Amino acid sequence: MTTMTDATRIAYLGPVGTFCEAALLTMPIAQGAVAVPAKSVQSALDAVRAGDADCALIPIENSVEGSVAVTLDELAAGMRLVIVDEVAVAVRFALMARSGVDLYDVRTVASHPHALAQVRGWLAEHLPEATAIPALSTAGAAAALAVEPAPFDAAVAPRLAADRYGLAVLADGIGDTEEAQTRFVLVRRPGAIPEPTGSDKTTLSLYMKQDE
Repeated sequence: MTTMTDATRIAYLGPVGTFCEAALLTMPIAQGAVAVPAKSVQSALDAVRAGDADCALIPIENSVEGSVAVTLDELAAGMRLVIVDEVAVAVRFALMARSGVDLYDVRTVASHPHALAQVRGWLAEHLPEATAIPALSTAGAAAALAVEPAPFDAAVAPRLAADRYGLAVLADGIGDTEEAQTRFVLVRRPGAIPEPTGSDKTTLSLYMKQDE
């Protein structure tokens, strides 16, 4: 298990209210550390490579959607980084809206395309007339609802996002796959590796070099 000091800066895939932040909050390393939301996986890793963050927590695999391609690509390119810890969290989606909006008032729902795919069945059953709107992130869709005027009626995001942005939860646990999980990895610049735990993993990033 990786430990941190009070001065540790941990970049994570933002904005505030993402599953990545929720995952970070479950890790002992977050205690006393400064959590810094990044706008993308690349930005989080760039912060580590530049020395602006000590480490970064980023998504690497979803049990429904598969590997996170951008994470694999970014880890394979640029200055070498190492994975020193991981955490898996249940992907539990909530439907949220501004205060005063009722479930049956919802005509437009925004979220990341992966999230919309994972709640497609629930939306078809409970909001069959609603239009799904793709957003850059689940928490980003929730954040947009907090701005007046709201660009859509509701968002699908982690419940944490409702708390962060002052939104009302219209329905919770709306995912079509109850056992869905996302795995996140903690990466940092090369250095002394953590002590063996007896249940360690080795992850390699390989690519094929074409002959010219």
